[in-house]
Amino acid sequence: MSERLNVVVDASGSMGADGKLDVMRALVVRLKSIAQHFDMETSIFLWREDMQELGRLKDLVPQGRAEAAALSSFIREGDEGACYLLLSDGFWEAEEATKVKKAIHQKGARLSLVAVGAEARPMEMKCSLGLDMVWRGEDIVSAIQFLHGDISREAAL
Repeated sequence: MSERLNVVVDASGSMGADGKLDVMRALVVRLKSIAQHFDMETSIFLWREDMQELGRLKDLVPQGRAEAAALSSFIREGDEGACYLLLSDGFWEAEEATKVKKAIHQKGARLSLVAVGAEARPMEMKCSLGLDMVWRGEDIVSAIQFLHGDISREAAL
């Protein structure tokens, strides 16, 4: 039986700057084939004021805010122990991160966070969500391997 990988793409307005949209689209294109290699079914969701499943790649248009309440609810409504791969530049407040962190712990979820963009804040992201690691975009395969249990914590940022 395949494991499900829930890919959450930060589609807030800040993702439209400095080439992040191009990077994000390239990562999304690669994700399905990478996940198949690990026998993981993939669902891709846009994270804004609410969560929406991504239909077509051209629907990935940055706008508005990525609301922590939407992501927290999405995780709480998900399966126990579910896998999430979050692609983001990390521009959120500590208070918002606390909501997401609480939802992750409540559901026993597994989360890999991929920092997108040159000005992404990987260390802030790591600390604010209480994660052991944050991955760079070029290390997306390692982020998935980690969720799949094929890689240790030492390989991340």
